[in-house]
Amino acid sequence: MVKIIDEETIFRVNSNIEEQVFEEEDIRVVVVDNFYKDPDLILDLINTIPASTYTPNRRGFPGNQIDITYNMGYLTEVYTYLIQKYFSGIVSDDYLEDSFNGATFMINVLRYTPSIKEPHVDIDGHFASGIYFNKECTGGTAFFSKVTREMLGIVEMKYNRMILYKQDSPHTAYLEEGTFIDEWRLSQQFFI
Repeated sequence: MVKIIDEETIFRVNSNIEEQVFEEEDIRVVVVDNFYKDPDLILDLINTIPASTYTPNRRGFPGNQIDITYNMGYLTEVYTYLIQKYFSGIVSDDYLEDSFNGATFMINVLRYTPSIKEPHVDIDGHFASGIYFNKECTGGTAFFSKVTREMLGIVEMKYNRMILYKQDSPHTAYLEEGTFIDEWRLSQQFFI
């Protein structure tokens, strides 16, 4: 039987979000806990979609990926608010609306590998965002100096935590050795 997704319900954001900011040198990361109203619905969806090793738009990505076209436009309002508040003057509201209307439901599916430790920057936009979907969490996302490439700090992984940062911020998934061997590290990704 064919099922029809109700994106407006599944991707509903909590109405009273509270943001924190991690800031070191010229790296700023906006952190929002309890981002989605019902993250279990999204986790159930993730667990019904097979991940693929085929990632043609992200060459060198060390894991698997789910990338499906769903209506992510319902997130435009909250991301516009956060980006214009913490990174004002970089992009227009129209740019953000177009970006989310064209965004896909993208999930990074990773296991531990030593190669993940090398920092990288994202391309094809201005901002990146991740939302964590593991109930048992360890590690997080490490951010590095743009000049020295030394680690500045880690934004800890927490179920239903959203992070938002400029794409030119050197970062990497921070997986502690011995973790995510038997289970997958799951995070929803946006490149805005």
